[in-house]
Amino acid sequence: MAVPSFETDIRKEQHQRDQGYKATARETREGLKDILITETAESASRKEHFDRDNQWKETGRTTRSNLKDVNMAVPSFETDVRKEQHTRDQGYKATQRDTRDNLRHYDDTAEDVITSVRKDQHMREQGAKATAKQTKDSLKDVNMAAAVFM
Repeated sequence: MAVPSFETDIRKEQHQRDQGYKATARETREGLKDILITETAESASRKEHFDRDNQWKETGRTTRSNLKDVNMAVPSFETDVRKEQHTRDQGYKATQRDTRDNLRHYDDTAEDVITSVRKDQHMREQGAKATAKQTKDSLKDVNMAAAVFM
């Protein structure tokens, strides 16, 4: 007769534990057979979300099937308007580029008519101020309060 080993005891214990789990599951299933599951707030929310997703998908399928006959290669009024706007914008940009290129060669330091006139006016004013200062300095020693009798 074989002596039961330690391994055999462990296997027997594991088997009994598994049998207990299975018995508990059977009893739970038997006890839950009579329960009537009613609608909950969560299930209603999930159903509403599911229906909304299905409606969205159906809308997409319907739209795709309705647009199968549409030919996008045919020009429309909108494409003509957009083309015109694009052409106009390209013209504006070309004008800006040309203006920049033309102004790049413009010599801002060259003296023009307005600058020369202003420079002449400034020089005249400076000369008048210098003359007034010299006159004032030369007349400092003249006493206008003294009477001159001849």
